[in-house]
Amino acid sequence: MAFLRESLPATFTEHAVPGSPAMSKALQITDLHIGEGKAAVKGALITTHYTGTLEDGTVFDSSHERGKPFQCVIGTGRVIKGWDQGLIGMK
Repeated sequence: MAFLRESLPATFTEHAVPGSPAMSKALQITDLHIGEGKAAVKGALITTHYTGTLEDGTVFDSSHERGKPFQCVIGTGRVIKGWDQGLIGMK
């Protein structure tokens, strides 16, 4: 099962830097490619490529640059909340 989804911004107030402007709790998700397999469910092992960017477009992390997709069990608190919430239901 492979996933490709962009979820920007995925910010949460509990991770805000002290003194920084308030962050939105909204999670905005845009499907860039819809896969052919089953939809991801809580507890599923998923494989995905991703690129993490700042609001100004600066890339801070990318599985594409490493040349290897990322695998994790989704919906169990092992990844950032935006992934746990946003990747469930994806194909």
